[in-house]
Amino acid sequence: DQLLEEAAKPENTKFVSLAADEDPEGGWLYSIGKRMKDPGVIAHLILLGLLMGAFTFLATSIHWLITVFTLPILFVLLVIVLVASFAIMMATANGHDQIDEWPTMDPSEWFDTMGSVLSAMAVTVAPVGLLAYMFGLGNTLVLCLSLAAMFSAFPIVLLSMLEAQSMAGIVSPTVIKSINKRGEDWGTFYMLAAFMLLVTIGLFFYLGGTSFGMSVFGFLIVAVFFVYFTLLGR
Repeated sequence: DQLLEEAAKPENTKFVSLAADEDPEGGWLYSIGKRMKDPGVIAHLILLGLLMGAFTFLATSIHWLITVFTLPILFVLLVIVLVASFAIMMATANGHDQIDEWPTMDPSEWFDTMGSVLSAMAVTVAPVGLLAYMFGLGNTLVLCLSLAAMFSAFPIVLLSMLEAQSMAGIVSPTVIKSINKRGEDWGTFYMLAAFMLLVTIGLFFYLGGTSFGMSVFGFLIVAVFFVYFTLLGR
């Protein structure tokens, strides 16, 4: 990860730091554009986006029995999107021009990736759940607090686990050093992530009134995941 200083981490880390002079056009938007022009990314975006859109349409427009059967399919598709997004993040972090390790159709190969992502999510949201249980917080407040916790802590927890190569590495000293040394870059990441979050919420409320709108949102959410994990990898 470019946010992890090369001198502050061991040589066997999964992340490779890229010096600024190696990529003179290495702005954040450039990184997104470069990654999204990858033929593999385009193909996965179109395929997964169309599938998400189609099954979202079915889940919101047909009889409730169809909804019951399509929800598990949507869950599996979301898992595949997360695994593909993780591959994008790792390729970006290691400075690869193209992504060579896309998820296969063997679910057993997804376990490590989903274990890291789900563990980071659980660690991030668990304190909110504890507060909700202790103080009887309302559902709306719990949802808002969960989103805030995910937004602020998930990147740090996930990168810490990956840097430590252990799900127990909730807070990595290397990541903390990175935040201290590259605070401006982290600030830029959080500003872009906040913008994406607001746009996503706005699109949900704007498109959520019809089944066709939800199908469009299902397609766009795949692009949101791909772009977010590109930023996280950078």
